[in-house]
Amino acid sequence: MDKNDDDATPNEQQQTVLSLKGSFNGYLTVQEMYDFMGQIGRDLNPFSLGPIEIGTSTDEKYVIKALCIGQCHSCAPATLYTALHHGREPMSMMTLAYTLRDIRDRFKAGNLEVTSLLEARQLWFIPIVNPSGYSKNVDTGKISKSKYRKNTRETCINEPKKNGVDINRNYDYCFLGTTTSKNCDGDSKDHGGSSNSNKNNNNGNDSSEGGVCHGSSSNDGCAEKYRGKKPFSESETLAVRDFVYTHNISNALNYHSYGGNLFWPFSCPHHSEERRLKWVASLINIHQIGKELAELNKYRTGNVVDILQYSAAGDASDWMYGEEGIVALTPETGPTDEEAVEGELDVDLGGLYGFYPPPDKIEEYADVNTEANIRMAWFAGALYRAQVTQYKATQVTMRQEQIKQYNIEIRLRNVGLKTNVNRIMVALSAQEKNLMGYHRILKVNELSSSSSSISILKNNASVFTTFQINDKDLDETGGLNTQLYIAVADSETCTLFAISNDGSMRKNIIGTSHLRPCDLCESFYRYEGFFSLDNTTLATSKGFQNVSLPIKHVEIINNKEYCNLKSEDLSRCSGKGIPVDNSWQLYLAVSLIGFIFLFGLGFLFVKFRVFSRCKEERRRRRNGCKKDDFGNGTKKKKYKDMTEVYDVNSSDIHIDDDEIVAKKEKYKDWDIENLEDVDDDAVVRLEMSSMSHMNPGFL
Repeated sequence: MDKNDDDATPNEQQQTVLSLKGSFNGYLTVQEMYDFMGQIGRDLNPFSLGPIEIGTSTDEKYVIKALCIGQCHSCAPATLYTALHHGREPMSMMTLAYTLRDIRDRFKAGNLEVTSLLEARQLWFIPIVNPSGYSKNVDTGKISKSKYRKNTRETCINEPKKNGVDINRNYDYCFLGTTTSKNCDGDSKDHGGSSNSNKNNNNGNDSSEGGVCHGSSSNDGCAEKYRGKKPFSESETLAVRDFVYTHNISNALNYHSYGGNLFWPFSCPHHSEERRLKWVASLINIHQIGKELAELNKYRTGNVVDILQYSAAGDASDWMYGEEGIVALTPETGPTDEEAVEGELDVDLGGLYGFYPPPDKIEEYADVNTEANIRMAWFAGALYRAQVTQYKATQVTMRQEQIKQYNIEIRLRNVGLKTNVNRIMVALSAQEKNLMGYHRILKVNELSSSSSSISILKNNASVFTTFQINDKDLDETGGLNTQLYIAVADSETCTLFAISNDGSMRKNIIGTSHLRPCDLCESFYRYEGFFSLDNTTLATSKGFQNVSLPIKHVEIINNKEYCNLKSEDLSRCSGKGIPVDNSWQLYLAVSLIGFIFLFGLGFLFVKFRVFSRCKEERRRRRNGCKKDDFGNGTKKKKYKDMTEVYDVNSSDIHIDDDEIVAKKEKYKDWDIENLEDVDDDAVVRLEMSSMSHMNPGFL
């Protein structure tokens, strides 16, 4: 796919979207994937943005594109999905393609969960980080020859087939790779399960240099895991870095293949104890998220060091988490190691079954991650979990009448990563007796940032809230067998929890649904006319507590086409920005300082030499001197006395002056036999017939 994309026809695009059967043995090519992204963007409009260019491949033959779906024009919590860091792992790309198609299909079908997701979250997809490396494999035309892993930078002059930089070793975390890895041999496919299936096919991996473990990376340009000259030396990693720097990403899944694993940081655990302690709380959180995702895709969880017995230096997820604070995990999609070993008997695949499962297996391996990808997006913002901690019935007297009152205590916990809300409303509702699709709001509690319940706004914090209802409340909705619900609303989401109604006093949450903010929750979240049983507004230090609504019937789902379509100033959520590259200025400054320093040293050296020699001459002659060298070996000395200048030559000396006597007297210590050539300029030439007794240093 060249930078100047040729647009596919609508029929071709529609066929690609429906079938997802790519022309490369079932896998989409770069162009086909970009066409597919364009179709998804059109189908999900207005909940989409792009695909947009975020960079180019290092060889500048291909663009790198990103697609956003969901609340792309607002500052909604954002999740990033990447794939194909390694050219021989198209199964990672196909996993994201099937997730996009499934979300599109559910949205078109009116699925409430997906519609709510798109109205509350922002999902970014970069399905091809390494387009040049992948295209190099596609160009072979045969799976059995498609083993290329790196990008296509020229790094190995003697063996061009080994050119390239390993993109997933080029991030700025543990770049040099000194680690506590248990295995420095590099005998593993990375990423993609254990090393057993790849023992005899190391492809020049060099992870040990000079006796130091380099965490499965190398400084040898011909090595399979060559990390590059410096962090972010490659256009591909720069594209990802700059994208992260310009977006407020909460969490990320960086897909690889194969193995059926889900790795959490750190793949290269070189950090200090002080830094490790700083991350303990968030590491526990990331482990919880990883385990929950693994319940959906049935992957094995852990880090690379523990599972694969080696480390991955310069890894994308390590950099995102260790340097940028993004909760990033690395799923390995595709077959398990055992399935890969069995599939290697397929001659047509040339022992590459793990990287290139046959066409009839692609969808099966991809679909197991769809629900995990959706759940990861929910984790990006506030995500609530409810638990009934108390359900108690007591007899009370109300207006001289004995009635039964029920106290229902709910523990509410935010397991999400971020929240932009400062007010949460919690309602107890019941399904209307004779009206399907309608609820009656029984009671409402408010949790606000100005109250003591602020803790719920923090990640992994809990708060308890209590409702009181009576027989009359239940009689209007079906009595003791009424199905009760807890609805939790903030400015972005609406979550509905179903409470069991089996007749026992022990109540449990039996179901969770995500609604749009403008559905059921809008009836009580934005309502300001709360009143108590005595028709007076009831406010406490915890906000409104156990208040009722005058509204009788509330639709669970309203008929609005778009409920929460936002458009706001994105500058407040545009990340920390791309750092300015001042390397050339630094280079110039260092060069200038170096030049000045060397010039100064040279000047001092020359001055010292001249001063030393002149000092010696002064000691001998006591007249001061300057010494210059002339051609033909002639040495010339200049001696100054008042306004007179006398030239001394090694072959003959002449002194010009009318006052020969005075000059002769002045030079009486010289052995001069002849005086001649007297002129009017007070310069006398003296020709020395004998120089034998003169000081050698004088000449």
